[in-house]
Amino acid sequence: MDILSVIKSRVFISSSLDMAITWSSGPSPDWTLLPKDVFGLVLDKLVDISDRVRTASVCKPWLSIAQDHSMRWLKPAPTQLPMLLVPTDDNSTTHRGLYCVDGNRVLGSRLHIPYSKRCCGSSHGWLIFAEEDLALTLFNPFSQETIHLPPITRVPTSEEIGESYYSHEYEIRKAVLSKDPSLAPNDYEVLALYGFCDARLALFQSGENSWVYLKQENYEEYYFEDIIYYQGHRLALGSKCCVYKVLVSVVSDGEGIIRLGCIKRLKSRAEQSYIVDCGDSLMWIDRFYVQSDYIGDDDDDDLGSSEDDADDHQDSTDEDDHDQDSSNDRATGYFEIDGKLYTYISDIHHLTSSFKVCQMKSIEGNIELVESDQLDGRALFLGHNHSCWILASDFPGCRPNCIYYMDDWMEAAYQPLGAIDIGVFSLEDQCTRPLYVPTPKQWELPPPIWIVPQGNPVNMLSLSE
Repeated sequence: MDILSVIKSRVFISSSLDMAITWSSGPSPDWTLLPKDVFGLVLDKLVDISDRVRTASVCKPWLSIAQDHSMRWLKPAPTQLPMLLVPTDDNSTTHRGLYCVDGNRVLGSRLHIPYSKRCCGSSHGWLIFAEEDLALTLFNPFSQETIHLPPITRVPTSEEIGESYYSHEYEIRKAVLSKDPSLAPNDYEVLALYGFCDARLALFQSGENSWVYLKQENYEEYYFEDIIYYQGHRLALGSKCCVYKVLVSVVSDGEGIIRLGCIKRLKSRAEQSYIVDCGDSLMWIDRFYVQSDYIGDDDDDDLGSSEDDADDHQDSTDEDDHDQDSSNDRATGYFEIDGKLYTYISDIHHLTSSFKVCQMKSIEGNIELVESDQLDGRALFLGHNHSCWILASDFPGCRPNCIYYMDDWMEAAYQPLGAIDIGVFSLEDQCTRPLYVPTPKQWELPPPIWIVPQGNPVNMLSLSE
């Protein structure tokens, strides 16, 4: 809802409006001086949490009023617009900024998040972090609640690591929650993929003291790409193009083990795949990366390239370098970050080129994939977060039939440019556009991740000085 439209519809009927605010020609009114009760009428109209956050982020007086008003707000709408957690302008290690997709901008407010590390999961408004001993920490930035879970696996020895690069932050590929622990403290689960190269399954159930794992002899056969809870069922997408129903059995000694039931074996050549709960259907999403096509002038709008000279500290590239290296089957080109040009090489940097969307449908008793070129007005949000969707028409400014994606390539942190593959893909015109690009000073900070705001996040906001 347009905030000024609400104000205009209310301002002249408010008996408490003692100060003169007119819409005639002359100096613009100082909106920071809007009376508290009048501004309260505006706040009463906001049912979307993202609207509340954006409004409160305008200035300190508005934030103060919104925080005082927060207890009067009605229960928010059941579906909320995901926001992107990003580094702050001053690159704080204790706070994160918020990027709003329907406004295409970073808000002036920030959230206190005392973990300066990669987030391996975002689910039901909670963030999930891996500690040095590979224990998991659940943190709710909107309530500041914290839950500590036991280590998911042991830390590898130096002999096992060898000369390979090791970071505990990347040993947990992804984790999702079955429910909001704030609402179901004794009835939630954490399903996780762990292992840097070949992700395996582990499950934690509230009230227990340890994780349960996939039966040992199956480890060599099963590695996984994505996990989700769908209509009360645990689903895992296997690297061999199978969707599995994750079952938990109890063996004689009382410990649990994970068993799998294959739902459907499918063929896919994608480098990354997702399964998404779209309410009335389950979708299989394949993600493809730029591999062999030259990034040139035709793609300038999509990849943010520029004709300016590259930055002095970057390696220069001749025209011949633009051509595909046939021996390595890799693409080269330029793209722009923060007004500077950088060389793109497809086997070093990974930029998304497209997505393929399929609905999983039951046809004559069999589950089949039916490819689709639209999402029925939905927008999907993919990455290391719990994959989710919204109806774009509920959020003006959000683009329908589009996939909003973050950089979840597991080697992104080791690339010189960090997590740069963040954008939006349109199924209608089959093109990608950059959404948010970290500046060079932010490359070593934790990569952005989607989060769905819950409760009254306005109370946890602070404004940049």
